Amino acid sequence: MKVLYPYILPRPFNGYNIPGAIQSNYLKNYSASKNFEFHLPIVEITTSESFYLLKGFFNKNKTSNIEISVVSLFVFPIYDRNLLLELFSEYTEFKILIHGVLEGKIFSIIELLDWAENIRSINNHTYTYNDEYLKIIKSKL
Repeated sequence: MKVLYPYILPRPFNGYNIPGAIQSNYLKNYSASKNFEFHLPIVEITTSESFYLLKGFFNKNKTSNIEISVVSLFVFPIYDRNLLLELFSEYTEFKILIHGVLEGKIFSIIELLDWAENIRSINNHTYTYNDEYLKIIKSKL
């Protein structure tokens, strides 16, 4: 049975703040439904933009096939290209698969970087419907 390592963040991501215990339980259920062996989670213990433990895990397992799961791919800095590249660029040749459970996606590092680029591109073409934009819409009614 293959092992799936859950990765959990105790900080908000993409406007959500899901408690670690709920993330862990959700990822445990996902592991069971996909016939993976559940492993204790990798938990970033900082509330900053640090991914220290994730990078350490990758570095310790650089010769292995690694599969990690996250509640959402948005736990990573998808909207910050430079930070995302800083996080993942040295691992593009590693055999890593990342399961984004809410998105229903499984990506290699390269695929994740491409997907994030597409998300940023789409985001640049959509409105946020913030107060300023709503004022413009109301003024045209």
